[in-house]
Amino acid sequence: MYCFKKFPRDFAPVPLDGRGTPSNRVNFAYFGGFTLVELLLVIAILGILASAVLVSLNGIRAQARDARRASDVKTLHDALALYQIDNARYPIAIDEIKIDGTNDALSLALKFYKVMGSVPTDPINTDQGGVLYYYYYKSADGISYVLRYCLETNSIQGRSAGCDNETRP
Repeated sequence: MYCFKKFPRDFAPVPLDGRGTPSNRVNFAYFGGFTLVELLLVIAILGILASAVLVSLNGIRAQARDARRASDVKTLHDALALYQIDNARYPIAIDEIKIDGTNDALSLALKFYKVMGSVPTDPINTDQGGVLYYYYYKSADGISYVLRYCLETNSIQGRSAGCDNETRP
């Protein structure tokens, strides 16, 4: 038969002297919690782990933005092919224009001819760290075009990080 104790192992009954008061040989039970140092140590370790997770998530977010950029450029490439089929040329933009999705020449042309309902823009669509994250379009003659964009990582096969990525017909 087993006997299970209700209290911690170091608990011992308090011996009483003849008058009913505890004697000097008292082994008081310890039911304490965590010390302040232990709590701070656990919080510091959790903070370090959380920062490591956030750093790794930033890389994943950048890869997700690059995947969206690749998808957007493919969508624009297909839309430009449809425009060219209907109009026998690409939209004219003698100087390189920034695609903002609303008032640029390419967006207006694709919407006017109902090739696209809304023109995609870069997921960041601003200047970040000295890099201008926008989509750019140029077609001086309407026969050919250059669609330029920036990537943050090397996660897209056949493309490199930076703003040297182009798509042509």
